[in-house]
Amino acid sequence: MKRIWDQISLLPKQPELSPTDPEFQNKAKEYKITVQGNYRPIFNDIHFYFITWGGIRSMMGVIANQPEFKEANIIFNSHRKTIEHYINARNTFEHFDERLPGCKNHERVKEVQAQGASPRKILKGISKKGYYLHSDKKWDIKPSSLKLLEEITQEFIGAVNSKIDLLLKEKNIKP
Repeated sequence: MKRIWDQISLLPKQPELSPTDPEFQNKAKEYKITVQGNYRPIFNDIHFYFITWGGIRSMMGVIANQPEFKEANIIFNSHRKTIEHYINARNTFEHFDERLPGCKNHERVKEVQAQGASPRKILKGISKKGYYLHSDKKWDIKPSSLKLLEEITQEFIGAVNSKIDLLLKEKNIKP
């Protein structure tokens, strides 16, 4: 999370260019190349962040499916919608080529239109408000989303630990 936001804070500001400047096209192209290179590691870290949600979901699922951990399963299911939302974000990075124009899943990318702008398709982006954007969807990538993941995980682990403590107590085994 820190790496994502440190990198975003270092992105160069868009230069104020005038279309009447004879160097307009060259400066705009140079800026675009610089920004694209700077975004690559940011998107790699965002993808890894979403993979983390997926890994945690998988491990929670394995534990939650054990009959001893019914309380953990209830907690897991109560957060399933949020967790799946982040899994869907991970999926936007995978099989990316299939969503490009003319490819078999291109219709998955919906057009969006900001007020006063032309419609466009967003294959990946970052909003100024701290969201990862894809198509007509967005995912919070601010530190608050990591805090949420930690809270979900701690709640789940707490339920597992409570059950283990209870089982150990029933068998007269000290933890």
